[in-house]
Amino acid sequence: MIKSLFNVVIIVVVFVCVTAVWAQQVVPVRITDGTKTLVFNVEVAANDETRKNGLMGRESLAHNAGMLFVWPRSFFVTMWMKDTPLSLDILFIEDYKVVGIVEYTAPESEELLNVGQKSNAVLEVPAGTVSANNITVGWKVIW
Repeated sequence: MIKSLFNVVIIVVVFVCVTAVWAQQVVPVRITDGTKTLVFNVEVAANDETRKNGLMGRESLAHNAGMLFVWPRSFFVTMWMKDTPLSLDILFIEDYKVVGIVEYTAPESEELLNVGQKSNAVLEVPAGTVSANNITVGWKVIW
């Protein structure tokens, strides 16, 4: 019994540590329609704290940068732009495919943004990225 409890504690500690490290890393994310591929260097928000803060307070974002929000399960994700002075394009992702897009978000807005589809990830990139690259629902997102 104690050995089993100890094993569970170890697994939880390792998961928390790995998630915390991953959340602080910049990783490449590829978006592709099968013909065209775009690469973004993004920060990963994989725990409650990094997902809560997101890109709040950021004054600028490189054209090939962004933030990837990842959850362990799919649900109807809702985002907002509170305390985010940048306009962004938001791609809602389910099983590595774009299922919905919100373009040119209003900076600092508390409007709730969703696409009415379940998602297990969201990619935020600079506003205009979607239209400049003709990104549409169905594109694959690989990380």
